[in-house]
Amino acid sequence: MFAPRWRGSLTCMKRFKKIIKDILWVTLPAILFCLLIAEFVVFRFIIPACQYPLYSYDEHFKLLHFQPASSGLFTAGRLAEVRGRWRSNNFGWNSEIDYVPGIGKKRPLVAVVGDSYVEAFQVDVDRRFPALLQSLMGDDYLVYSFGISGAALSQYLHMSRYVNQVFNPQILVINVVHNDFDESLANLVRVPKFLQIAMRNGAFTEVPPTPLQHSIFTRILRLSAFFRYVDQNCGLYNLFNNISLLLNPPLKLPTYNANIDVDAVTRERELIRRGARFLVATIRAENPDKRVIIQMDGPRFDIYNNNLASSNVWWLHEIMRDACRDNRIEFLDLTEPFARHFKEFQQHFENQADWHWNKLGHEVVARALYDRLKETGALSRFTK
Repeated sequence: MFAPRWRGSLTCMKRFKKIIKDILWVTLPAILFCLLIAEFVVFRFIIPACQYPLYSYDEHFKLLHFQPASSGLFTAGRLAEVRGRWRSNNFGWNSEIDYVPGIGKKRPLVAVVGDSYVEAFQVDVDRRFPALLQSLMGDDYLVYSFGISGAALSQYLHMSRYVNQVFNPQILVINVVHNDFDESLANLVRVPKFLQIAMRNGAFTEVPPTPLQHSIFTRILRLSAFFRYVDQNCGLYNLFNNISLLLNPPLKLPTYNANIDVDAVTRERELIRRGARFLVATIRAENPDKRVIIQMDGPRFDIYNNNLASSNVWWLHEIMRDACRDNRIEFLDLTEPFARHFKEFQQHFENQADWHWNKLGHEVVARALYDRLKETGALSRFTK
């Protein structure tokens, strides 16, 4: 007699389930073991995942900085090619020294304000240009730096108010990069965690920052070296953006230079010019008795390609130069020292895995800023 068909099907199903169960008994422990090795060995010691300090929000000044008294290792690139030791000091800024409130009343103080180029996690904390400037100036002056990623020119104004009230510097140095212009304007790019300005009814008005705190979920995720590696070193956010572009390709690919979409920014040229002039004028008005220097990163891609004469971002330099001139603020364009050094040594000022300045870039910037401070005679007693 023949067995019913359903009995044969049941037997096959049981065999299939047994095969799946046997596979899972082997593969799941293997996968778990690999994940544990990746988490506690590979991405902590062999290819250390990027460590980034947690944010802290100052309710009084409505200012974002880092969680004080912490330290770690920043890395960039899939093999962690770029590495920099950072230290968040007693006031929550990346610095090898702790800060003393009101120190400017006792000792001459240079305050350096900026974004990730002043934050400078890409190099060790004592190799950033503010630290190198301190070494060049000796003990007669103190150099304090205040940098946080993503800040723009409008946020530098906000930070300078905090710096003035808490530390009272005699010299204020503001470091500007090319994406500081459009990102200052809430009409163009909304960045709620920072102060911005907006054109309303024909005049600029300030848009206050909103508090930013890490969620418990974010804090837990950041404890995982595996997550930090995928997110930071592999650029998870950029990967999603690239996938989105592939699924919805634009009619025209954007032209990038100096970390900006040149075409999009150029379309807003007049608004950007007016916004920059408003911010520079406000900085001068709020610092009438201080020496203020605005230094601006050079268009390094154009320097390397001998393309400065036709650079598509040079008009931003002209906007900043004119705004500084009209408001009696010193303008230090880093294009010239970068171009001069590259012409002689053919060395790049950033790593392949990260566009921020490398050790050489910080050395060139520190020397250029020190030379500028000496030129006017204000630092004539320094002979280094």
